[in-house]
Amino acid sequence: MGRTVVLEENLIPYISKFASPNAYAVGLILGQSAGQRDYIVHFARTPRPAKEDIEEESIETNPFGDKEKETTEKPITSMKDLEENWVADHAKHVTRMLPGGMWVLGIFTVGKSDPYEDSSDRNRVRCALVQIREHFVKHSYLHGDGPSSEKLALHYNTVSQKIVCRSVDLNSTMFRPADLKIHSSPTKWHHLECHMGFDQWFPLPQSSSVRPLKRLIMDIVGNISKEIECAQCLIEGEPRDASDPVEGIGGDSQDEEVIIAPRRKNKGSLSPQASPAKKNTLPLEVNLFMPCNASEDCNDSSGVTTIDCCGEVRLVGVLACRVFLHQKATVEEAEKAVKTDIMRSLYSRLEMHWDSLIEEEQGCPEDRLTLHEPPRKVLVSLPAWNGRVELLEYIFPGEGPSEALISLRELLSLNVESSAVHECVEPAADASEFSVMHRSMEEVEPSRGKGSSSSEISHHMLVNTVRNVLSSCDDQGGISVGDARRLGSISSLDMRNAVVFVVAVTVALLAVAVAIYSSTGSDKGD
Repeated sequence: MGRTVVLEENLIPYISKFASPNAYAVGLILGQSAGQRDYIVHFARTPRPAKEDIEEESIETNPFGDKEKETTEKPITSMKDLEENWVADHAKHVTRMLPGGMWVLGIFTVGKSDPYEDSSDRNRVRCALVQIREHFVKHSYLHGDGPSSEKLALHYNTVSQKIVCRSVDLNSTMFRPADLKIHSSPTKWHHLECHMGFDQWFPLPQSSSVRPLKRLIMDIVGNISKEIECAQCLIEGEPRDASDPVEGIGGDSQDEEVIIAPRRKNKGSLSPQASPAKKNTLPLEVNLFMPCNASEDCNDSSGVTTIDCCGEVRLVGVLACRVFLHQKATVEEAEKAVKTDIMRSLYSRLEMHWDSLIEEEQGCPEDRLTLHEPPRKVLVSLPAWNGRVELLEYIFPGEGPSEALISLRELLSLNVESSAVHECVEPAADASEFSVMHRSMEEVEPSRGKGSSSSEISHHMLVNTVRNVLSSCDDQGGISVGDARRLGSISSLDMRNAVVFVVAVTVALLAVAVAIYSSTGSDKGD
């Protein structure tokens, strides 16, 4: 049985606008995959490299060239001009902008003739799809490789204005026809939201003093990924069976917002026809509960582990998550989508952050408190879906919606206004919230003095604060930044100095007592 591809009729104008009289247009198919059925939500044209950039610039270091520089794109006159690595890099950047549960489903082409009728052209498209999968293997925390090994190859004929879709099994060389279903009625999507609170400390072993910041953060992301995978999921405050449909969750409050035909047959007053369409404004709330010890599943009973550290990294903030699921989605799919969204979002913004650093930080820097503020998430509604489906982008501190429009246009082929970018999902971070931590660290400095030994310095706590602050609202169900800020920190050196000081005072008092006793005894002897 072949794959079934669901395409809404209002998406066809978005792919037809890529038509060019003497060239092909190539891009990515974005959507959701469930079993043998794929739901297409958007077409993103892959930007072409500038002619002078093809030989001068590396795709890895600057995948899309200088966006502010007007350059002439090299057209694709035949599929021989398709550059697989360029398409794969585009897929990686686009996946950052997809919510959990959505993937790059395949590649589309727009032109006069069908390139998949030629064996060499088919092989080039398949190579591009394989390159995309290999990119996602290298960046596993993006969760970019979908649940199916079959990808889509879709072609829009500019002459006949017909669409032909095929499925490609990456484990073989077969191109099979896919059952393309074009729907004129709007597809229903379930909205789910989650706010994940972080306030965690991660020790930096002495061996990390020679490791770059990127490697240290990758280790932290790996630890968080294990915890997220083991987390227990509640939807609307209750545990659900994995096979339960999402459709039945939410009760009457969900039915008031979503347009469906009434299903209660015991009330004759209800009309058998569906009510007018309304927008779902009440998403389902999802809560994740982290295990007390994620290593318990690995039969790790070693107990307390002592690590010789040169510092610690603190990750604090609240990460906002919003996912969209097809009408027949199950609780299992919802849980996977939420967890995928959290890890994809966390990894994406941290990767963007260390890529933006002018100079790589290695080892334990002189400043014991280094504040890192990764970019925050903003959402953008897809015009074709009238707010039913949203994609996302990240903006750095000091940036606004206008900066996001560049990436939306270049990577997603979206020409929208600034008003279409919703930045209220994750408020900008306030660095002054960590002034208390700065002052506490400064108070430790005089007590150490300039004559501190190297061993004392190496054991002193270094706080590298990776700031992933997105929201501080208590009513969003996560840990508020205000609560996290009130949590104190005590270094191992401070504790050791305190113990030494108490012991020294005790010894001094005993010495004084012995001296007084000896003096008293000698007086009595006289």
